[in-house]
Amino acid sequence: QPDNTIMASEAAAVELRDRELRDCRMIFIAGFFGLPWLWFVNWYQYRASSPPQSDPMVQVYARRSLAGSMVGLVSFLSYFVMAQLTWRSWATGMMVNAPPDEADF
Repeated sequence: QPDNTIMASEAAAVELRDRELRDCRMIFIAGFFGLPWLWFVNWYQYRASSPPQSDPMVQVYARRSLAGSMVGLVSFLSYFVMAQLTWRSWATGMMVNAPPDEADF
């Protein structure tokens, strides 16, 4: 009887590892569909997973998720800063109530 209990608990641990790896991989792939904030969530969720309890690939996906989220953040901030600094040169044609001259901005 004790052997069955040990085998059942080992099977449950293997199933948990497989599910954790599957979920981590799915969130990592979802980040490529314009959702880089999911990479940060993925890293935050799985950053403390250690190989004895989890699959080593979970750590790989977590590190790659952190790198992807940082690239996404830098890209977004660069776009935001450039749009704020140059909007007068390209956005006045799109504005309905644009002021007539630069001094009125």
